[in-house]
Amino acid sequence: MLTKNGLEWFLRVLSAAAFGSHSVFLLQSKPGWLAWLAALGFAPDTANYFLFTIIVVEIAFVLALLILPLRIICLAAALWGALGLAVRPIPFTGRPMLLEFIEHSGYWA
Repeated sequence: MLTKNGLEWFLRVLSAAAFGSHSVFLLQSKPGWLAWLAALGFAPDTANYFLFTIIVVEIAFVLALLILPLRIICLAAALWGALGLAVRPIPFTGRPMLLEFIEHSGYWA
């Protein structure tokens, strides 16, 4: 049986892993993301800078969740994850965004 402290660390590590793995995928600069940002009017350099900024924010969440998991940080991370999934465009999976949002609810929950 997990103690309260063990459960807290389990959730902290899982949350940090979710943000960390997402950052690694963003580092690969999937062409779909760049095309989607271009469709929104971002120039290629601006789109790359935007993706890099997202990576920095997510790495900051990883460190904060592991080092100093204040409630406000945990809430901000959950909101960031929910918003990140809410803007996931349909062309990546061919499924409606609502289904994608629900499927990945474990990331933001």
